[in-house]
Amino acid sequence: MKRKRQVKSTDDEKSNRKTQSSSTLTDHDKNIHTTSKASSSDSLVTSTTSTSKKKSTSSRGEGRKKGVVQSKSLFNFSQAPGWNEQENRILRLGIMKFGVGSWSTIGRAGILPGKNFAQLYIQTQRMLGVQSLAQFNGIRLDTDRVRTDFEKLAEKVNSKSGDNGGLSIKNGLIVNAHGANPTKESIKQKREHNRKKYELDEDEVADLVDEEELYSLKRSVRLEFTKHLRKFLNQDNENESTNDLSELTSSLETIDDDLKECKDELDDLMDTFFGQDD
Repeated sequence: MKRKRQVKSTDDEKSNRKTQSSSTLTDHDKNIHTTSKASSSDSLVTSTTSTSKKKSTSSRGEGRKKGVVQSKSLFNFSQAPGWNEQENRILRLGIMKFGVGSWSTIGRAGILPGKNFAQLYIQTQRMLGVQSLAQFNGIRLDTDRVRTDFEKLAEKVNSKSGDNGGLSIKNGLIVNAHGANPTKESIKQKREHNRKKYELDEDEVADLVDEEELYSLKRSVRLEFTKHLRKFLNQDNENESTNDLSELTSSLETIDDDLKECKDELDDLMDTFFGQDD
């Protein structure tokens, strides 16, 4: 009987151990499952947040792109940075006299002091209302007349009626946005066409170009330079005069000291001579 009871108790202990181990494994599995669920939910939240950020960023970018409105008129014209009305008028006269693209000639003439070739090119683009100046290179013309014709072309481009040749308006300039790349031959043909249509002859240049106004800025800059140069030279002369005067004064003081020494020596000699006679 005792042996049977011992065997039974041993079996009970074994069954209890199995139950505990199975319950422990079950709890461990639950913890693992819970942890995996939490991590998956966190990753889902993170991915959702990043996706929403991307969407908001893209929507902002789209909003910015949609907010940009290109001007449809060439007369929405603003001068390039660093230019004023007087310089615009002088450049217009310079193009009449020397031609489009003659930047080195304009520079040597000195009619627009301080302007480089890039500034002349960009401002001429704005004055004509077209991006490419190759079709006008070397032609002496009136920029106002050309711009008026390009304004009519801009109206046609904006109406989108018929074939516009791939032209569009960007930043107030007519650009070849969608058309074929121009060849050397096509540019040459356009230049010849524009030369016949817009080029000014010598008599027209003489009538339209006011030489006084053309070189007005050059003269004013030269006069200003001369004024400052004279002021500098006068200051230099004044400094030299002051130095000369101070040197002369010093010399006179030295001579005066020498005379005083001579007088003292002479007095000593006179006292010695007449004192011996007495």
